[in-house]
Amino acid sequence: MHVPPHPGNHRAIGAMDVAMAFLSLLLVLGGLVSLTGDRDNEFHRAVLGLDTLICSVLLLHWFWGLFTAPHKRSYLKERWIDVIASIPMLEVTRPLRLLQIWRVISVFRRHHRALEEIQDEPLEITLALAVLGVLLAITASTLVMVLVEIPDPNSPFEDAADIIWWSVVTLSTVGYGDYVPTSMAGRAVASIVILAGVSVFGAFTAYVTSLMMSASRNAHERELLTRLERLERSQKQILEELRRLGRNK
Repeated sequence: MHVPPHPGNHRAIGAMDVAMAFLSLLLVLGGLVSLTGDRDNEFHRAVLGLDTLICSVLLLHWFWGLFTAPHKRSYLKERWIDVIASIPMLEVTRPLRLLQIWRVISVFRRHHRALEEIQDEPLEITLALAVLGVLLAITASTLVMVLVEIPDPNSPFEDAADIIWWSVVTLSTVGYGDYVPTSMAGRAVASIVILAGVSVFGAFTAYVTSLMMSASRNAHERELLTRLERLERSQKQILEELRRLGRNK
């Protein structure tokens, strides 16, 4: 049975919604990790820092959805719980993130064309994969670097905040050089992060350029078709005029 999209949005679900649901799952797992073991250590602070970063992305996505929704009241009624669940550093609301995941799963179960709608938006798919890839790379590199660099007495990293900053800067291929790993494991992680950053941003830039060129070609083809149609109409008018003149003779 076909279930139409919710009136609060222009469609049932998008690629970014799926990416945000995956990030919500990541936050739930991070919350479970933060509840175990000693909380007064850099690993726990790194988890909280990553929680804040990912929650900021979720909130940004929520407000963008509200801004672009044609029926904002319906959007608020349907997704008000998402903004509460995305408040960082608030452990009470973390279980609500499971509802974000369930909402995306339920859309796929009820709306059989949801996957087709996602596939019809290649640019959003690329953006969703880029956002997801960047955040996963930052998360993984931060947690590993906390484990291998913080215990090293020669490491320039003093706390988890330094490592999160380093992960963001390195992945973005800026590389200020203010922090350099000293351990072999840290340098191996840094190499992977650098290659991941070049790959993600390079692939995203190439794909967006390809889409823009394709759109330009399509616009040029439409213009040519319009001109051909005009020529065809002019030709028909000329032929009709010649027939009319022939009958008058």
